[in-house]
Amino acid sequence: MTRRKKRYVLSDPAELKAVVSPIRHHLLRTLANLGPCSVKDLAQGMGRSAESLYYHLRALEQVGLVVEHGLPSGGGHGEMLYETVAEQLVTDPTQTAPEYLAAFQRSAAALLRLTDRQLSAAIERQAEEGTQRPVSLRIQQLQLRLSPSAQRELARRLDELLEYLIENDDPQQAQRIALTLACTPLEVPGPGTV
Repeated sequence: MTRRKKRYVLSDPAELKAVVSPIRHHLLRTLANLGPCSVKDLAQGMGRSAESLYYHLRALEQVGLVVEHGLPSGGGHGEMLYETVAEQLVTDPTQTAPEYLAAFQRSAAALLRLTDRQLSAAIERQAEEGTQRPVSLRIQQLQLRLSPSAQRELARRLDELLEYLIENDDPQQAQRIALTLACTPLEVPGPGTV
């Protein structure tokens, strides 16, 4: 069995088009967190039925974002195990083709819908349980003016933060948290603009 890559850059618009639904983003993240697992285990980790995942799993498999890992070791008959093609799936910052950018926008919108659903569910759980707001429940937006070098440094630090978070993901901890980062220019500088 080949070792899974650390990072995979989504450079083909078809790859991004395959993740234009919140469930596929959730599926990829859950599968990356769980590691090689069966559809049954994946469904349990997502709180969904296995039947609801097969269509989405196949779509991700067709573009190579999910791969078969093999059958469970130990003999006997078992369900096929699946895994993501890499621990981290990242978009290609060099892409400027309109088809890629349109797919990027639709994929980002799906990810934001997933974040909205997870945030709403967390707030509803808190209200039902009558518990204090968890310290991890936060939202904030900043609008900044950064030089090109500061933007590159921000991208480097965000990459470091994401790597740190992934490395410190502890499956033994009962509580999972969701973190969504979105960074975008608000306007395109015109000629002579600093």
